[in-house]
Amino acid sequence: MIPFFSIIFPVYNTERYVEDSLKSIFSQTFKDFELIAINDGSTDQSLCILKRFAQIYPNLILISKENGGLSDARNIGMQYAKGKYLCFVDSDDLIHPHYLADFYNVIQTTQADICKNTHIIKFTSQPKNQKNTSPTHLQEFILKDPKIGCNVWTFAFKKTLIDQYGLTFLKGRIFEDEPFVLMILPLAQIVFTFRGSPYLYRQHSGSIVANSAAAFDRIENFKDIIQWYQSQNILNSSHPIPFYILYDISIKNAYYKDYLQKSQAMLHTLCLEKFLHQDKLAYNLFYLKIENFIREHQKSRGIFKYYLKSLLGLL
Repeated sequence: MIPFFSIIFPVYNTERYVEDSLKSIFSQTFKDFELIAINDGSTDQSLCILKRFAQIYPNLILISKENGGLSDARNIGMQYAKGKYLCFVDSDDLIHPHYLADFYNVIQTTQADICKNTHIIKFTSQPKNQKNTSPTHLQEFILKDPKIGCNVWTFAFKKTLIDQYGLTFLKGRIFEDEPFVLMILPLAQIVFTFRGSPYLYRQHSGSIVANSAAAFDRIENFKDIIQWYQSQNILNSSHPIPFYILYDISIKNAYYKDYLQKSQAMLHTLCLEKFLHQDKLAYNLFYLKIENFIREHQKSRGIFKYYLKSLLGLL
């Protein structure tokens, strides 16, 4: 029997947290799921813990492999997954007991290809995304707030959509979630966002912070994403996602002079300025939103305003 959800669960040296994470998954009120646990060459006791749980829960599929990184582990997990929808949980995080049930209810109601739960709680911090929203179509959601958030563990993806386009996680990236999410979103017919039971995200002291290396990694993501859009003819539509990328990749790191110069060069290389100049809808819907956002970020206001206007041919 095909499970409704396949949960992709990469594990690498998280012996301190993985047991609690597994307990939160197997405490779900919605039971029609399989857990694909990928031991990515752990050198601690993580594999022993996984084996113990696999003896108790027949819906835990355990795969053990040499270390290849998070993207590689997720890709292997997707190959083994048989569920109708794919979810992702990191092995040091927790999910609320109704987490899967809330996804299921929204999917059944909307028949969405992709669902996003905006309710995230960081450990030892106040909840994020507290805005109480009802299910919302993606385009409406982006127009209200262009900052989508690309953490793959906030989504449920229809597996046939992933298989149809052969999408995988890019290896060797710091922000490996971003290309996957932004490549698949425009391909879906129905995308809904909702605020359900929370995903509890454990933030470590060594978590990625804003730095120049991470910034330039996002430029490589940007290049791959835009080239994917070009291959799928997405840039010839009025889909909002390409403009989200322009907004996001520029505003988050506008204070890095080298970053700004390189991203501008990348845009010209990909001939996006011509596309943006022709599409006045992009300016009307997104430039004004960005302008308002920049007012709250005085440090980057001048250079980014000039940068974006030059791309849109408004100087």
